[in-house]
Amino acid sequence: MSLQQKPKRRREKRMPVTMDAVIGEYLASLKLRDLSPSTIVTYDKVLSHFRDYIRRGQPEDTRVPFTAVSLRNARGYIAAKLGQETLYSDHPLHKEREGKLSPHTVHQHVRVLRAFGHWLTKNDYAGTGLENLEAPKLPENLIDILSPEEIDLLYNLHSPNTLIGSRWRATFAFFLQTGVRVSELIHLKMDDLEMDHYRAKIRNGKGRKDRYVSFGAKTWAPLDQYIRFYRPEHGDCVFLSLDGQAMTVSGMEQMVRNARSKSGIKKLHCHLLRHTFATSYLMAGGSAFELQEQLGHATLEMTRKYVHLANILAKTGAQPEQVERRRSMLDKMPGLGSSPEGRRTRPRGAGSLRPRRSAPALEPVG
Repeated sequence: MSLQQKPKRRREKRMPVTMDAVIGEYLASLKLRDLSPSTIVTYDKVLSHFRDYIRRGQPEDTRVPFTAVSLRNARGYIAAKLGQETLYSDHPLHKEREGKLSPHTVHQHVRVLRAFGHWLTKNDYAGTGLENLEAPKLPENLIDILSPEEIDLLYNLHSPNTLIGSRWRATFAFFLQTGVRVSELIHLKMDDLEMDHYRAKIRNGKGRKDRYVSFGAKTWAPLDQYIRFYRPEHGDCVFLSLDGQAMTVSGMEQMVRNARSKSGIKKLHCHLLRHTFATSYLMAGGSAFELQEQLGHATLEMTRKYVHLANILAKTGAQPEQVERRRSMLDKMPGLGSSPEGRRTRPRGAGSLRPRRSAPALEPVG
């Protein structure tokens, strides 16, 4: 009796794993780790650029096999970024212009590729070597900060008795006396302000951590005036656009660019205010550990750059009285005027006034 011959199975052809599939898996793992959306967007952008670099010269719909991911290609990609001579080539809001990427931006690309490499090794995608990618040396430039004269100019840049001026003074002072990030400022809610205690709660800061930041009288007064007389009634966020909508990062950056243009201070940008706060805090005798907590840094290593600058400025001859002036500069600045509590009539063009608790007494100004 002959055995019936079984039909041969057709061997299924396995599709090669694509780079897009692995990147998608990696980004999903970042979401599971509860990293911030902005961090995930940054990682996605860098890895997409890396994929496009490998795919260069081929049609855009070409699927890049994962086997093309290598340390050699990563080195070529970083070299291409160092030699790049145009900026904003694919930015939805900015026009393309000539210019080179900053060394810190290139370092960010290296850090993303290294992190991707470590994840690949941990998840059995071994052999890429991305975790061993070398980073170009960063120039040892000192952090720039605002001078007392520049702070005075910016604080008084607009009339405080207008919507634009009141919002600017409150925003500038809050930036300068708390050192918060732009993303933290625009998400600050009315319920997060503790005006009686001169502090605010920052929710979901970098690393998804909450913390408190403190401010002084020269922030309290313009902030209280903005909220009482100029801020639109609706909306949960403290700082609103002129049409009453929550501020965006781009909107806040545009407001600072307008101040840069009007003041003529070309170095002005949002993060410069954070640098100024941090350096002034240390020069006034604050500890690096306290500063780390105020800034929301995950490690003390990130705070050391401000310690280095403060030490250099101290060696250049900064006297104790100059240091003290820098620490409480806004609170000693003349020209703030009386507390909004003393107003008997509402300013022209002010928004609807809501009942507020009585303002605490301000320290003497001048």
